[in-house]
Amino acid sequence: MPGYNSLFLSRIAASSKRLGAGFTYYDKLNGRIGVVERGGSRAFFGAGPLKLWPFNSSLWMSVVDDKELTIRILAENDIRVPKTFIAFTGGTDLSDRGKRSSSLERVLSEISYPVVVKPNRGRSAAGLSFLYDSSNVSEAVAYAKEYDNGILFQEMVQGAEYRVLVLDGRPVVLIERETRKMTGDGVRNISKLTAGSGESDGRVLGRGEMISFRSYIAKYGDKVFDDDLLLAVHPASNLSIGGKVIGCQIEIAEEWKRLCRAIYESVPLRFFALDCKGHPGSPNRLFVLEINANPGIESVYRWSEATGDMIVDLLVEHALVHPE
Repeated sequence: MPGYNSLFLSRIAASSKRLGAGFTYYDKLNGRIGVVERGGSRAFFGAGPLKLWPFNSSLWMSVVDDKELTIRILAENDIRVPKTFIAFTGGTDLSDRGKRSSSLERVLSEISYPVVVKPNRGRSAAGLSFLYDSSNVSEAVAYAKEYDNGILFQEMVQGAEYRVLVLDGRPVVLIERETRKMTGDGVRNISKLTAGSGESDGRVLGRGEMISFRSYIAKYGDKVFDDDLLLAVHPASNLSIGGKVIGCQIEIAEEWKRLCRAIYESVPLRFFALDCKGHPGSPNRLFVLEINANPGIESVYRWSEATGDMIVDLLVEHALVHPE
């Protein structure tokens, strides 16, 4: 086996064996590209940070990499999204030329709190802040700017958090997630309580304010929180920052099917992850937050190995039968 160890490609290799297909490493030195072959058909899969799946056009992958553009397209197609503003700090690169945007000062005069601040381009909640008032705006903007000079200010939506994996307009699995939390013990201070927690780039909820983890430690590192006091370690539910899967469904309600089909018709990606928040079953209370054109499948495996294998087999089989 080549030198690069990819859990994703090992799952693709195992799926190939289950489906009676062959799997080889196309990149024989590092093993970051795998190819599945069966009966004259073949499909390529990549190991991160390469694009993992062989389904989507480069055009539409580029579109959804631009969060503001994606939100605007969805809104223009009558799909419910949070109210969103974009501002640029510093010069804009070529990919942002022609984009209609407002100055940071104007956006700050128009937004209402609470608000989510994040980079226009980015993933895994990098550069994300949740603000309940204006006291930490400068820090939130500086944090987002570390990842992109386009800064999004987005209405904060309340409710449960969901990720849906969608294949050719059909939802194949619905995942409910929640944020990671920790509990005060009345003995250890925050610096000791969070040591080794993997939250070096995370955010912490502290007495009603959201600031960066590093600033939180500088301000509250010596603080001992009360025994059994529950603290949100990060306001987002991404698994890469400690989020937790609390539910996984493959029997999916009609409202989700209608939503996925509408999004597929607006943003024609063959395979994508849909991130939503709100209250399914309540009219006008489910919002689309983002679309991910290169989603991982580890959240499914965290719920169930068998369900994860079933989903991967479906995707590998689809790639062989319906190549791009």
